[in-house]
Amino acid sequence: MAGLTLEPRATGRTTSRDCILLNDNTQHQLQRGVARYFDKITDGLIEYFGGRILVCSSHQRNYGPARHFNPDAQRFLRLFFRRSALRWLLARCTCPKLIYSPYYGFLNARSPLIFTVHDMIPERIPAHLGERFLAEKQRCLERAAALIAVSQATAKELQTVYPHITPEKTHVIHLGVDEFFFHPSLPSLQAAVPRPYFLYVGHRGAYKNFLRLLLAFGRSGLAPGCELRVVCPLAQPLTQSEAEVLDRYGLRQSVHLLLNPGDEKLRQLYADALAFIYPSEMEGFGLPLLEAMASGTLVAASNTSVMSEVGGEVPVYFDPRDVDSMVDSLQSLAQISPGQRAERISHGVRRARLFRWEECQRKTVALFMSVLQQAGGRALEPTRPSRHSRTLYFSQRGLPRAVMPLS
Repeated sequence: MAGLTLEPRATGRTTSRDCILLNDNTQHQLQRGVARYFDKITDGLIEYFGGRILVCSSHQRNYGPARHFNPDAQRFLRLFFRRSALRWLLARCTCPKLIYSPYYGFLNARSPLIFTVHDMIPERIPAHLGERFLAEKQRCLERAAALIAVSQATAKELQTVYPHITPEKTHVIHLGVDEFFFHPSLPSLQAAVPRPYFLYVGHRGAYKNFLRLLLAFGRSGLAPGCELRVVCPLAQPLTQSEAEVLDRYGLRQSVHLLLNPGDEKLRQLYADALAFIYPSEMEGFGLPLLEAMASGTLVAASNTSVMSEVGGEVPVYFDPRDVDSMVDSLQSLAQISPGQRAERISHGVRRARLFRWEECQRKTVALFMSVLQQAGGRALEPTRPSRHSRTLYFSQRGLPRAVMPLS
């Protein structure tokens, strides 16, 4: 008999059919923003629903009273099922009252579905993730009982691309920024870094528009006195185009790549930067922009609708398709007076304070409750702790045998 262990200890006396299934299919190392969002949403849902939350995730962390199913840890069943099949099997066997996924991933179940729409980039650049992903995403959007859009700009674009999807089922819930980004900085790293630097955070390909930023930095003439620090989630070798720009403008000693620093180091990099530059041509929200403002640095960003939705009047805006526009922004940031710098930074911190994870969690819980009530089921109330943990057993045929409390 093969066992699927759901841990840690659950709360409340509830059957599997009372559960809410969180189907986490994000790539936590690659999708930093989506992964952070899912962790925050999961914390909020667990705080409210307790042991009624069942998290299906390959990401190991402390899920408190919620039950956790790790498909990668099921070595016996992995001999017979792929990860996607195990997720489907879990949904069929538990019959949850509601299924939520932060990044699509259709599960053919009768339960109401909620998905978060982070952006419409795959529709604007079909080759980015491929036709198969687009087909799955559209299926998820059409089947969903409710959709969470992370910005008004994303909700508007969703309606433009998929006009047949009922607008009423899309709910805009902004992301938040972690409190530690507001904390006083550690002793400055500038003593070890003789030159001020501009900071870029994110992948460097396609719509991220890094190559134009590199060109603008080279043309600006600021390299003798400034650096460009580039924070990437994964080790990415320089492309031929990037290498050519570095050599053309003599930037080999002025551009530095940093690989996936921890949150504390990232916060310090934001805080010590001359300015954070966000040249992306398209985003669904723009979490790094919010983190940079909270950390107390100047910010410059593309003049897109989502950037202005998040940044308001704080950033110095430029045309992301115009290198000369970027050059002007870099030069103006390098020459800004101390008084103007302090004023812009103060406005940025106040702006960032408007985006709170607690508010994001509260609105998400309220949406879950609304969907549960519309589905005609009994609303799930907050639970009280129980001394029982639960193990979900499967027979050799893959059918549920029992859900048994273990002392």
